[in-house]
Amino acid sequence: MPAVGASTTLQHLIFLVRPAPGSAAAAAWGGAYAHAFIRDDDLAAAEQAARAQLAAQGWEVRALEHADAAGVAADEDEAEAHDTARARGCAFLLHPWPPEDQDLPAW
Repeated sequence: MPAVGASTTLQHLIFLVRPAPGSAAAAAWGGAYAHAFIRDDDLAAAEQAARAQLAAQGWEVRALEHADAAGVAADEDEAEAHDTARARGCAFLLHPWPPEDQDLPAW
C-alpha cells in the first residue's frame, strides 16, 4: 500500500485481472475488472502500487484498461472507495465473473 503522505491526487486505474493459479479466487472466479483508487500525485507510481497490491492478493494483471485522476464517484460503492483511498492510501473494487461465463474476456 502506498505510504500515507501529503499527496492529494486520487488516481483511478482499471485493470483486467485473472486469479493466479492456486489462489483462493481461482476456484470461484474466471476474472475481474479491478478498479484501483490510489492516492499518489504520480500516475506511474500509482500503477506500480496497484499492481503490487493485486499480485499480493492473488490476481494476475492481464491489461491496464484505464488510468487517470479520479473524477466524481459514479455510485455509493465508488464514493466509499474514494473515501477509503484518501484515508488509507488505496482502495479496490472488484467486479468478478464466474469461470464458466463465456460472454466475458477469454484468456
